[in-house]
Amino acid sequence: MRIPVILVVPKHEHFQSAAAAAVAGQTVGIDLTKAPSYPGVELDASFAPVPLGSAEAGGVAMEAAAPAASEYFAVRGHLTATVDEVPHSVGDAKVYSDPRISEMLTCGGSLPVGNSALVANKLHAAGLRGKHLTGANVAVAVVDTGLNLPYLQHKTGHMPHFDAGASWRPPGTPPPTQAPGPSRMEACARLTS
Repeated sequence: MRIPVILVVPKHEHFQSAAAAAVAGQTVGIDLTKAPSYPGVELDASFAPVPLGSAEAGGVAMEAAAPAASEYFAVRGHLTATVDEVPHSVGDAKVYSDPRISEMLTCGGSLPVGNSALVANKLHAAGLRGKHLTGANVAVAVVDTGLNLPYLQHKTGHMPHFDAGASWRPPGTPPPTQAPGPSRMEACARLTS
């Protein structure tokens, strides 16, 4: 199976120059003949390396994330493996999932589609937990017509963290604590994983 991945890789002269060119609006992407290779991964030449600074949790100063100063970069690629064989690293690169993110057509007034058991099954949650991938300390963005926090608290036994300051809602939309009906599939995905 061809699996889309993001690699976090140590700095390399070509990644630094390709990222600088993208920031300057010159070109976007990488030259595969100049980039290092990673076992089993086909790099995406159309994706410019993203400077990550030190790539440590807790924030990075903007100066450290400049292409010339960055110690690590994120690059996109495809790994050929089965879901059970995806490595945590390839060479000196850490491997992360790069799932497809896109809009989904639903009716704003409709009931939720699916349930937590369906989401857990589709995410292969048991296999993820077996690899100690719990989702702890992961920020989640939910784009939806509403969240019903009391419902989520009832279903999970704890109140999910909600940051109103980092949220946007269209005019006339009720705040999350007043949203009608249960939360939608996206919120269930995080809570079941």
